[in-house]
Amino acid sequence: MLWPGWQQHTANDTSCWKHFRIVCLQHPEHKYVVAQVDSMKDALQGIRYTPTFAVYRKGRKVDQFFGPSPQQLRDRVWLHSDDPGCSSM
Repeated sequence: MLWPGWQQHTANDTSCWKHFRIVCLQHPEHKYVVAQVDSMKDALQGIRYTPTFAVYRKGRKVDQFFGPSPQQLRDRVWLHSDDPGCSSM
């Protein structure tokens, strides 16, 4: 998940973080990474909205979605859960 540090204290962020932690616990077979994008200027290419979620399989990005939607987060992690070579970021 890509997230700017200045956004960590809004109401939507708190809700999104809560759901992100729940999904991490429900799907421990994946690897999850949170990147603070304000300190990663080179990684900002292609990031149009925060939070941005990306799904990687064998080192290649296979899916990406935007926004703090708990349902979309659950759906996308579930969608990629059948492949043990997949990790969520």
